[in-house]
Amino acid sequence: MKILLFLFCFIASIGTSIGQKCEDFSLSAEISPSCIGQNNGSIKLLFKKGVPPYEIQWKDGFSDIRKMALSSGKYTVIVTDKAGCKAKASFTVDNYPSINLDIDQTNRGAYTDVELRITGGGPQPLSVMWINAEGRLKTTSRSLIGAKNGSYIAIVTDGHNCSEIIKFRVE
Repeated sequence: MKILLFLFCFIASIGTSIGQKCEDFSLSAEISPSCIGQNNGSIKLLFKKGVPPYEIQWKDGFSDIRKMALSSGKYTVIVTDKAGCKAKASFTVDNYPSINLDIDQTNRGAYTDVELRITGGGPQPLSVMWINAEGRLKTTSRSLIGAKNGSYIAIVTDGHNCSEIIKFRVE
């Protein structure tokens, strides 16, 4: 009992000698959402009233201040500061809104006009690329005018750098 009391007093004296109370130590984070299916979210820990250096232990064993390449989900961390104070927190990484693509084809006889319809997604600007089966960039507008028979893909990227691809054939 005396050893345990001594240890508690020692830890408390370390914290109070540098002006810290363990109940004041807390965590927050800068969180970047993930693009759907791209696992590019991140969490950067921020410490309030702790004493560096910090021992960081994420639930999955990771031990850095910044956790990257995250899909959407809940992430839990325990941080211990130099004074022995612990703070536990869970942070949720969300997905940015999905980009939804659809196409309208208008047959003009020898060629086809293709119009891209874009809904959802993140902020402007949106970039568009139309690529044919040979891998050649055909245009960067929302319309592909005069498409010949064959396979194409359209890639749309929003202001969050999230992308969506639609594949289609002109017959």
